[in-house]
Amino acid sequence: FANVAQEGGKITDQVNTALSVNEGQPLPDYESARSILTAVLNQWANELADLVRSGRQISERTDLDQAVMYSARAMFNPATLDPMTQQLATTADTLKHLPELDVSAVTRQLARGEALLVMSPTRSVIIPSNQLFPKSNVRVRGHGGITYDQRFNGEQLIASAMQSLLVKTMPRVVFVHGEERSILAADSNRIDARAMSLVLKTARYKVSEWNAGKDQSRPKFDDDAPVVWVVIPPQARKTLDATPGERALLAGVKGLIDDGESVLLSFHPSLLPKYGQPDPWVALTKGLGFTPQTQNIVVERQVVAEDQTETQRGLALVSYPTEHPISLSLQDQVSYFALPVPLAVDANLPAQERMQKLIEIAPTRERWLDKDWLNTPNGKNDGPTASMSSLDKTATAAVAIERPNPLGRGEQRIEAVGSGSWMLSFISDVAVNDAGDRMVLAYPGNQQLMLSSVAWLSGHDELIGASTSGREVAQLNGVTAEAQHTWTWIVVGILPAGVVLAGLGAWLVRRL
Repeated sequence: FANVAQEGGKITDQVNTALSVNEGQPLPDYESARSILTAVLNQWANELADLVRSGRQISERTDLDQAVMYSARAMFNPATLDPMTQQLATTADTLKHLPELDVSAVTRQLARGEALLVMSPTRSVIIPSNQLFPKSNVRVRGHGGITYDQRFNGEQLIASAMQSLLVKTMPRVVFVHGEERSILAADSNRIDARAMSLVLKTARYKVSEWNAGKDQSRPKFDDDAPVVWVVIPPQARKTLDATPGERALLAGVKGLIDDGESVLLSFHPSLLPKYGQPDPWVALTKGLGFTPQTQNIVVERQVVAEDQTETQRGLALVSYPTEHPISLSLQDQVSYFALPVPLAVDANLPAQERMQKLIEIAPTRERWLDKDWLNTPNGKNDGPTASMSSLDKTATAAVAIERPNPLGRGEQRIEAVGSGSWMLSFISDVAVNDAGDRMVLAYPGNQQLMLSSVAWLSGHDELIGASTSGREVAQLNGVTAEAQHTWTWIVVGILPAGVVLAGLGAWLVRRL
């Protein structure tokens, strides 16, 4: 207590320093000031609680002088110290749970380096430069010199940030998983959701995670922000038995669906149907109006060189029905889905349920359904195997569902995507060098799908904008192989022959 009286001014000096404005700190650092006060209040709440415990122990001893015991009871009287302890702890907890100010995020990012600031009259969003430009921007030239590559890659982020400024309380996105580690932390193989979480944070969404495998109790939040639960299924397992973490995850997801929460589901293929066992992930969708066909995936034969083709276990898609806002936001953007699982839509939906297809897989001669997907690696060059059947009709890759809330509170929205890894960093954050010598996302549709999905699931349809970073793909879509073959003959053969015949005709006319 003597130290508090003599040196307590140092605490207020640190707080005032954090709130000051100078050349090195153009904005007040409210976050640091709050952290200082929270730490000090918590420390002294613990100190007072220790004093009360010590005083109680002293007063209960029988081997001490009565005067000492009475003095201890007077000095460390719980009736006096407990209210002080409670007040300190309550104030610290209140500071800890205050919503973050936009200016705090701006201050921290400006202190780290360059950034883009998007402002409205009442709110602001700051985007770090490393999200707008390539992560590795140092280029070594042929003569040994070094240049800095500053190619732009932020149209999608800026558009999402601008849209988010129109909403006072942004939704919360919770990544639900059963992994041993945090799914939001960087992984060496990029099997994480870190890149997608950064995109959501840039758009002002509140992002957190729930490891249902370790903590079976669903997290609760103090604010009134709508919550979207994004389920990340475990990687396609090669055994029939589910791990304890996966079983806990399944139970947690079922609870979310039954309680009328907004849920984004994704599905991996499964070996269980092959051996006559029910897939528990398919069981989750009972009564929702669709069934994931996890017993097979869609594979595609692609030409990689002259007279050389390869079988790919992933599809890059640009076909989106235009009836739904999510589909409209994806137009002309490439989305990639590894191990794509078709979703079979029930023919007879309940009258009160509405379902719309978001992404479709068009049938072609080069696409098949493969039931032995585990033994069909990428790059296989021979023809279709016995386990493959023709994809004779359009398959559905993603659906959006609206139905009455099971608990009777309005409406429940659910979205399902037939791929388990479309949101992970090794797919969603891949950048390529465009022909115009600039870095662009290889699959911008994946990030746009996440942004549009969480906006729609949270009920904020106004956050779903039109396609923003598309126009980076070929605009001539839906041309079949037969049409390509026909136009090849027209351009290469018929047009040149027509020119020759016209010239010959003109020569004959002049001769005659």
